Parts: sequence; structure tokens; C-alpha cells
Amino acid sequence: MISRKLSAAGMTSVYDGWCYPEDFRIFQELKEAGDLTVRVCGMVKVDAGIKPLKDCLADIEGWGPYTNFGDHMLKIGGIKLVLDGGIGGKTALTRSSYTDDPTNFGLQVIPTRELIEVCKLAARKNWQVGVHCCGGRAIDLTLEAYEKADKEKSIKNKRWMLIHAYEPDEHTFAVCRRLGVVVAAQPVFIHLMGHAFLSGWGKERASYACPLNGWLSQKIHVGGGSDSPMTTFKPLVGIWAAVNRRVELTGEQLGAEQCISVEKALRMFTVESAYLTFDENIKGSIESGKLADLVVLGEDILRIPKMHIKDIPILTTVMDGNIVYKDKAIS
Repeated sequence: MISRKLSAAGMTSVYDGWCYPEDFRIFQELKEAGDLTVRVCGMVKVDAGIKPLKDCLADIEGWGPYTNFGDHMLKIGGIKLVLDGGIGGKTALTRSSYTDDPTNFGLQVIPTRELIEVCKLAARKNWQVGVHCCGGRAIDLTLEAYEKADKEKSIKNKRWMLIHAYEPDEHTFAVCRRLGVVVAAQPVFIHLMGHAFLSGWGKERASYACPLNGWLSQKIHVGGGSDSPMTTFKPLVGIWAAVNRRVELTGEQLGAEQCISVEKALRMFTVESAYLTFDENIKGSIESGKLADLVVLGEDILRIPKMHIKDIPILTTVMDGNIVYKDKAIS
């Protein structure tokens, strides 16, 4: 079962970014059967840009519970919207065209007016919102919608999210700080899709993609994730990618100035990810009064060579004080 595989990778919590209401029933059945070995916070997918706007708004109006309803094992996260595509298919919605396709600026999935209307309603209904917005233009449109929603009802403490957000600029940083917008980043894409960034955006622009140092220098909260099943869900691979930024196909380092320290990467995949789900006071670090969730690694991640991080063995995973995974080599 997938939750067992997640435990074996050293994971104790996940933020599932693509759930429909009926999926929560499956999670609840697993929880009640004792088969859920990771804590789940699920984002509710709204099919804006696919379904008519009136149907999307009716869906949101019809839901009773909203963000944070549930318990420590299973709860509702934010509303998930998908505004553009990705770097691989040259469908990320960008401010500048693709280097190898000069008439292409990517794809906008949700019409601007519809994005704004969904965000306004979400704000009025007390939802957190997270928008898949890879390219710079998609980031701009997302933040414009967030600003308009904020005028209807403040989103300042709602931790609305930019998901992916490969190419922010100074305006992005300013709006994020003002509205308390957070970022869900997946540094593994620099590793797995570095070749696509290079061919589509050129070396200089690609070197700035997923600028973790840029975000952190602006004191913006960044949580680390994977976008699994699009990539591997193993957090050690994500931490390794954030620290090294090595392109899988070529081995070259892409944007050395955006590499972050191991300590910062660890924080990004633990307490900062907990912050994205309003859980920083109960998990994300080993402290008195917090949930007894932890992982035992086979090597000291702070001392081994940085290129070896992704190969560190997981010895034991503990969730709620119970061992949910133990390496067979351990007696």
C-alpha cells in the first residue's frame, strides 16, 4: 500500500495536492481500518477552466467544511486550482517566450475572470487557496486574483499558496510579503527537468528557475514537496536537489547561487512544510509537546558529502510514537 511506501521513505505527513471530495472517504476508511501510516492533509481540486464557472462556484458554495476541518491524522487543506502547464511541454505560462519556440508563451488553463471569481468566493468562505502557477505570467495572474480576493475578505493569515512558481520577480516577492502568501516548491524538478529548463528558457533564465535562495532571502515561507507521482516522493531526493541543483541528463549544476544549505533544506521539508498546513506548532520538529513523528537516518545528513544525501538509508520511521517502518537489516 502506498502509505507504507511513504513511511519507508521517511515520511510521516503528506499534503495531497489533488483530491476530490470523494477521495476523503477513501482516506477515512483507511484511517478507521488502521491502514493509514502517514498523516494526510488534502487539497480539494476545483476544475476551473474545465467545468463551467457557475458549477465551480456552486461546488464551493455547497461544501460545508473548509480548510483545517479534521484532526491530526486526516484533514482538509486548501482549494487547488491549475492555471498553467509545465516546463516539459512548454506550457508554463511565461512573461517571455520560449527560447526554442519564440511565438510560444505557454498555456492559460483558467480564464482570468474565472480565476478571480473563484478566489473571491474562496476568501469569503474562509478557504486557503493554492494555485499551480509555474511560469512568471501565471504567477502574476495568480497574485492579481489573490489581491482582488483580499479586498473582498482579508487572506493575510490564510497562507494562500503559489505552487511551483518557477520564475518570481521583485513584484512577486513584494505581494507575497504583503499578503502572507507562501510557496510550495519542488526542487526535484531542477534535477529531473533541468534539460527542459535549459532548452526552453536558455542558461541564464533557467539558472534562476525555482530560486530557493531568492524566496528565503525575502523571508517568505517555502515548503518542500515532490509533486508525486510526477516525480519521486522521496524527501531525501528533494533535499539533495535543493542543495545541489544537478541536472539528471547532463550532471551540470544549474544556478549554483540558488543552492541552499542542508540545514535550510531540512527545514524546508519539515517545519516549513508544516507551516503550509497550519501545523507548525504540532509537527515539523522534535520538541516537547509536539506529535511524536520522526525518522532515523543511517548517516548524519549534516556531515556526509552533499552529493550522497539522496542515498542515505532510512532505518526507522515513527509516527505518533509508533514504529511504522523499520529497515529489515535492523534486528
